[in-house]
Amino acid sequence: MLMGAIQSFDRQHLNANKRNDKKEAKQSFGSNPPSMIQYQQQQVSTQPQYFSPMLPQFPMQSVLPASNRLFPSMQAAGVSSSGLIFQAFSPKQQAWENTATQALNLINGLINTKQKLNPLNQQHVAVLENLKNTLGGSDVEVPDPDNPTKTIKASNGLTIQNLNKPPKEGEKSNLEILKTTLSTMLEATHYNPTTMKMGYYDLKVNNKQLLPLLKPNYQPAEFNILFQTLDQNGTFKVTTHPVLGIAKTAGTSAEEDFEMGARYWATDSCHNIKLMKAKAPASVPKALQTLAKFYKQEEPFIDQLITDPQFPKTLLKNKDEERGKLLGLPHIFIPEESNGKITIKPDEKFNRWRQESHGHTLRALVSGVKEGLVENKPYGLKPQDINDDVIGSIGNLTAYFKAVDYPNMPSSGNWEEQPFQKGLTSDTSVIVDALKGVNDLMFNPQYNNNRQVNLVRQKLLQSKQGNLLGNQQEMNKLIKIGEDRIKQTYTEEAPNAPGISSRKIDASQAFAVKLTKFDDDPVKDAQKKVEVLKGIEDNLRGDYGIARYNESKVVLPNNSVQTSGDSYIGPNYEIAVDKSGGINLGFYDIKEKFGARDCSTAELFLAREKVCGGEKEKTAQWFFDPVMSSAYNKIRKDLSQYVAQNPTEQQRVKPLINFCFTKQTEYINRSIARVIEKGTIKANGVKYPFQEWGVPEAYMNVTSLKPTDSMNLADTRKQSQFLPGLNTPLTWAQSELWTACNDYVQALQQEKNSFISNNNTILYSPN
Repeated sequence: MLMGAIQSFDRQHLNANKRNDKKEAKQSFGSNPPSMIQYQQQQVSTQPQYFSPMLPQFPMQSVLPASNRLFPSMQAAGVSSSGLIFQAFSPKQQAWENTATQALNLINGLINTKQKLNPLNQQHVAVLENLKNTLGGSDVEVPDPDNPTKTIKASNGLTIQNLNKPPKEGEKSNLEILKTTLSTMLEATHYNPTTMKMGYYDLKVNNKQLLPLLKPNYQPAEFNILFQTLDQNGTFKVTTHPVLGIAKTAGTSAEEDFEMGARYWATDSCHNIKLMKAKAPASVPKALQTLAKFYKQEEPFIDQLITDPQFPKTLLKNKDEERGKLLGLPHIFIPEESNGKITIKPDEKFNRWRQESHGHTLRALVSGVKEGLVENKPYGLKPQDINDDVIGSIGNLTAYFKAVDYPNMPSSGNWEEQPFQKGLTSDTSVIVDALKGVNDLMFNPQYNNNRQVNLVRQKLLQSKQGNLLGNQQEMNKLIKIGEDRIKQTYTEEAPNAPGISSRKIDASQAFAVKLTKFDDDPVKDAQKKVEVLKGIEDNLRGDYGIARYNESKVVLPNNSVQTSGDSYIGPNYEIAVDKSGGINLGFYDIKEKFGARDCSTAELFLAREKVCGGEKEKTAQWFFDPVMSSAYNKIRKDLSQYVAQNPTEQQRVKPLINFCFTKQTEYINRSIARVIEKGTIKANGVKYPFQEWGVPEAYMNVTSLKPTDSMNLADTRKQSQFLPGLNTPLTWAQSELWTACNDYVQALQQEKNSFISNNNTILYSPN
């Protein structure tokens, strides 16, 4: 039945788009055409072409010129009207695929029978020689991860001796790496998501079972069916630690990826609680207690900070990378079990300059107290849950932010790379929201008659940081310095200043849109937030997600400045393919070393980009579409409340509300289109094993065996394709999708009578 529906959908879409009749083309969108979307139609050949709804007119600062966009808009040739992309099948591609398949069959046979390549076997020699000559990379000089100012040689390693070399303990053999590389390249060659025409934008759908359900716009019942389908297929399944309560970071095993399969991040854990409240509410109090315990362990460090607030900034200048990166407050832990007891040990690998993690934890703890004692939620902290760790961590983290001057505290932010000396706008927004939560808990008069809240207040006032927590004037001042920073720097994640590294556009800014005000005037606040989201869209958006950032200006110790893109999980990050597209096992070894390094120093950060980076359009595309959808929802809700209180503003503000609702719909569709089903090959060559549909952390770029130039036999350049990344499913990504879907359900109810009419233009005047 389902496949029949899909085929019927494709036939309908194909037939409607073969014709130029506007009425029939609209039928391809189902019984509810996108009447809320204002678009123009232009005749190009036989294909309709759509344009985005006009942004309500108000002054907008240009964030980056179109030439600097990360994923430039391109009209792909050979796109069928049903959304399938057709590629001419050239003799060159056939030869490359034959070479890869022959080698893969040989390697699979050897691995399955636990044999090695035989230098006396003519077939082994011939297959390997053909692979080397056809798809092998050349020797290249690349930065040395152990000494990034120097270079080392990476050779392709496609020799019998190298492929038979025994692996180090816990590592893959070279033969296994080659197998993964070939299977992943073949998968990239044939991976073919469906492109749906959604009015003014195209949608890459990676799970064909979703095709009959996705629409340019929805009635509430229609979206509920889509949401329920996701839920029924396990898209929001969450696994929690049986003792600690914390949600598992990713669905990958520790064997497949120790980083995400065994470690726990404070930020992820806090974001995951949003999903746990619905799917594992009994685990939430335990998770909050675990986070509180983790931070309470750092009390001696926080005491030292309060005594000498300058000492971490001084130590950050330490030239010893391994020491310097561990001088901050930790945010990652690994559970260890000994004699039946589980301890949470701070991670010793990643840098400790991620300030937003501490803000998220404070925010989660305070919310947990209020949800339990004020709102009586089943996932809230009850009186017996609010132990000394919870009380101590609320006080200590609040005092920590005061001691370090949090708006200007060096921070590596969400990406755990080189710290920015003057702090980050998105970090500041999280901390401001957390401090507002503390203020609300301590001073909101509506809680004065709540006996349990008063007991918690008393405990906080009697704690080590009680003098600060009980000083409303000091707390207000602490919040205001963060709010002022955000209003000044909202267009830049890490503001540009002489002698320090900086970054303008960053996906993390979408979180700031959801959390804090950019302006005291509600309409100007909305305008500025849309400006930031449009900056992210114009510069970071791709077909499969949103890049973390476009570029950073990095200041080296000699005060020279270099520009670097995002090279983490860059092109072919998990396979042995070099930057020219050739198979190179030596290059893979060097990439692995960079992938395992912290990259906190400017030298290492820039060196990694030379090895692991690539063209901007090949940057990994992450799971931030649901964050964008929820951010537009927040703007829409705030404006709707403003209009309800100020009815005379409706004519001026309603077009902006409609615009945000349209964009919210677009991004919820993009979010859902990223979901994959069982059997999909990931970018590390592993078949996605779960019955449940998965939400990838990121889509990663992989070199395929499709030639760039099919006619020129001497041209070895290859096309590439995005595949679901290693960490699929990522619990944080699941949680953001869950949140965005719930936001959209509410938005549909609120805006069901507010669809944009089909007039000629949508204009907005700030006057």
